[in-house]
Amino acid sequence: MKKQLLALALIAAAGAANADVITQSDSFGFATTNWTHTLGALSQFDSTLGTLNSIQVTLYGSINQTLSAENLGGSADNLTPVAGGTLRFRQGGTTVLNQVLPTTTGSTFAATAFDLTDDKGGTSGVNFGTLFAEDTNVVTLTGSALAAFIGTGTLSGFDLRAIGNGAIESDNGNLSSIIQTEALARLDIVYDYTKTPTVTVPEPASMALVGLGMMGLAAVRRRK
Repeated sequence: MKKQLLALALIAAAGAANADVITQSDSFGFATTNWTHTLGALSQFDSTLGTLNSIQVTLYGSINQTLSAENLGGSADNLTPVAGGTLRFRQGGTTVLNQVLPTTTGSTFAATAFDLTDDKGGTSGVNFGTLFAEDTNVVTLTGSALAAFIGTGTLSGFDLRAIGNGAIESDNGNLSSIIQTEALARLDIVYDYTKTPTVTVPEPASMALVGLGMMGLAAVRRRK
């Protein structure tokens, strides 16, 4: 029983010793939305290194969004800024593998009826300034999802995509608004794989015999 447990422990230790990871990162921004950033700087997993088990994908996204608004209605209105964005890690420009939705809500401004000047100020308008929001999401890819990541090229078929989608909430819906968005995305990819075992080829027995024969011949010559 002890021998069996020892054998299992040795097998587990050997498997752990062969496990390894490769980490890569890329980022883009802050830049005005909407934008797309191709991940050609990242490398595929080279299968000569071993067997790819899984991929951990961490996506971080943040936005800086400047919002201002003017109530154009004939009655008072409550204006609330909602800064938001969508940042995605995509394959082939369409398949979303990971996504974050940074969102934050600012303070509500009590606007009077339109003061006849659309200047995002006065009593009926407001400049909310810049709101910041961030979000992070981690996913693990396995199985058939790994195929596109294996090769000797780059991840040029993958990209980061940023979309700004902030808004001004209004009670009466009669407003003029300006929303400007900048976004940043950072992607961390970790390849978890099992190394290909190193095979040591033993010297053939025939070569060993030849070596012994040559040593014996040399000894005879020395005696002569």
